[in-house]
Amino acid sequence: MSFLATTRRGLLKSIGSLATFRPAPELGPDTFRLVPVLADGQSVRYRLIQSQHRQGMRTTEARSDATLTVVRHEGGGRCLRWLAGPCGVSHADPTMQALLRSLQSVWDGVPLDVHLDDGGHLGGLANLATVRRQACESLDLAVRRMAGDATSAPLVPHVQAAVRSLVLDESLLTQALLKEVRLLFGFADRAFRVGEPLEVRERVASPLGAGTVPVLGRFHLRSVDARTGEASLNWLMVVDRGGLAAGVKAGLEPMTASLAALVPPAPDVPDASPPVDAKASVRDAVDTVDLDDRAEFRINTRTGWPVSVHHVRRVGAGAEARVDTLEMVRLE
Repeated sequence: MSFLATTRRGLLKSIGSLATFRPAPELGPDTFRLVPVLADGQSVRYRLIQSQHRQGMRTTEARSDATLTVVRHEGGGRCLRWLAGPCGVSHADPTMQALLRSLQSVWDGVPLDVHLDDGGHLGGLANLATVRRQACESLDLAVRRMAGDATSAPLVPHVQAAVRSLVLDESLLTQALLKEVRLLFGFADRAFRVGEPLEVRERVASPLGAGTVPVLGRFHLRSVDARTGEASLNWLMVVDRGGLAAGVKAGLEPMTASLAALVPPAPDVPDASPPVDAKASVRDAVDTVDLDDRAEFRINTRTGWPVSVHHVRRVGAGAEARVDTLEMVRLE
């Protein structure tokens, strides 16, 4: 007898009686949302392994443990608290190790509260003022510690500038600090289809900075293992070049028109170079942007809590290329 369901019929039979799988008929047949079952006081620990590669070479690798706790029920959902422990940088450019450790130490032990509603949607920082205050206090401690070390002392201005600019920008602060917990529950407010992937167009936080970028996504429920009580889900998202080009063009046109009004017309010169084709320039720039985002989840089918998450994001712009990998594994 096989415990692993992978066919459409077998999957539908396996998840039919599970409260964590909620039908989403508005998105089509055999489509579901997987919503965690949360109870006050629940606490789960995860091991995080993060690495980054640039131009095919590993530049950093770090490990840490974090605890996620369901603090209380509030406003149609629950408040979750993410608390990360010290981060060990096991691989980095020797000239950057001191800076990376100093930057990370500012956030060690700072609790991050976030609201997860009953539909599985994760909000922003619920304790923004507390996070800002504790970050500033941690920064002062880190600066005093660095100032007494001959190797770290020259890095003090860089650490202060990086942390203060992040603390002042709520959008960037939220994006940076909630990256792991948002990925951990990244499946919760998405729909997955049994049999064939659900294809969608949406926007995600830009890996190149603030704002969002349009992507084309495919979301798929691959298998359910009745023996282990785990479901396997995955997604693939790639940049929507058409949507990205339209957004860039819409942002550039008003600026180009304003600048053109300020610049007097150039005199006729027989051998002058042809004018720059703005549309072609935008198209060429967009063609160099690359985003490939893949995630694989193993989910406990009874509770909806992630057992493990493996995420790989490839980002490229022009000649630059970066691969960020994050693996989170639940600790028993």
